[in-house]
Amino acid sequence: MQSTVYTANLRAGFVGLRFLPELIAIGTNNLNPKLILHDGHVEYRGAFFTNSLPYASIELLNVAFVGSGTNNLTIVPRTGLTTFTGNFEKKAQLYQFLALFKAKGCPLSPFAQKTLADYQDQSQ
Repeated sequence: MQSTVYTANLRAGFVGLRFLPELIAIGTNNLNPKLILHDGHVEYRGAFFTNSLPYASIELLNVAFVGSGTNNLTIVPRTGLTTFTGNFEKKAQLYQFLALFKAKGCPLSPFAQKTLADYQDQSQ
């Protein structure tokens, strides 16, 4: 059986702390950020190290749009202190990734759910 891999085009990746607002980062990477969806896990790099997380270990996904160039998707793991935020080059790809995460059973924040539903309504 062939696996499908989705690779995001990110402008930047950020590492945050669970107890801080999502737009505050403790580490950034605009040289080589990474967000790749595999069949059983997500792979990401927000600062220096690449991490891997099973979809079942994701507590919440959220989105944030600030200005015309910030299309952020934040992953909050169930354990640990850090979060990952990826700034997508294209908003349409962010919506695609939200839908893929949702299909994998990952919980979306109420704002992420509404954002995805609004986008899907517009594209029909």
